Amino acid sequence: MIESFAPGTGKDPQGAPGPETLRKIWDDQTDGGGEWQVGGHAANFDDYGDPVAGSAVPEEGEPFSVPEDWVLLAQWAGFPMAILYWTITRQDLAARRFDRVVVQMHSNP
Repeated sequence: MIESFAPGTGKDPQGAPGPETLRKIWDDQTDGGGEWQVGGHAANFDDYGDPVAGSAVPEEGEPFSVPEDWVLLAQWAGFPMAILYWTITRQDLAARRFDRVVVQMHSNP
């Protein structure tokens, strides 16, 4: 059975799994779920540099932005020798445009 969640109803109308189900999935894929950080400053993993500032470097065809426009949403250290980072522009965060989140993984194989 998959848990679902929507504010006020306990159900997600699109059938997305709830937080406990997602936590169990992450735990099953890793050794104990790893360490989470929400917001704040990103950890410097093996001197790869700041992933928040790195998010300001545009992909081909994307507009340039400045590092000060970006914030860390979360980071997760759950794979051996790797950290995942989720970053977003302040403007997109204010507009709740989570479809524009940038995900980076810094790893040392």
